[in-house]
Amino acid sequence: MSNPSLRNKYPTDDDWNELNMIVKLLEPISHATNLLSSSTFGDLRVVFHAQ
Repeated sequence: MSNPSLRNKYPTDDDWNELNMIVKLLEPISHATNLLSSSTFGDLRVVFHAQ
């Protein structure tokens, strides 16, 4: 970056690497949350509401 005053306001390469590792760590948790979330499964309220 050519402007030194802006350099400290943006993530460094190390920051980006750390963020990528965090994303990789959280991806399985996100996937499990989506699979187990109640919005993806029917429940009794849906069944009994139709009657």
